[in-house]
Amino acid sequence: MGINELYKVFADIDFQANRLLRTKPISLDFLNQFDKLVEDVRPEIIKMDLSEDINASFQELGRIDINLDPRLSFGQKTMNILLFGFYKKRVKSKKRELYFREEILRRKLSFQHIETHLKEH
Repeated sequence: MGINELYKVFADIDFQANRLLRTKPISLDFLNQFDKLVEDVRPEIIKMDLSEDINASFQELGRIDINLDPRLSFGQKTMNILLFGFYKKRVKSKKRELYFREEILRRKLSFQHIETHLKEH
């Protein structure tokens, strides 16, 4: 993959990340496409061997868990019992949404870091 192609992929990743971060309920189809795009480019970045820090961060960067089922604390479980199950649904959906947004932002910032690193060198 050449540098020009890599810059196009960086622009695409940035565009998709911004689109996902702006939507209130994150679409799982778009999230899956974003995750697939990141996973297609990630081995190329590691293969380029830009620096040790970048390689380490991209090797620990895994897939986004689209089927995440967040755990509830004891207090949240108690509130769920008192509110007849309505609390659990709301808390789990908020935790999933927060997880997705954090992971999207993490990947977006990682690719922006690489893009600036390539522009400097």
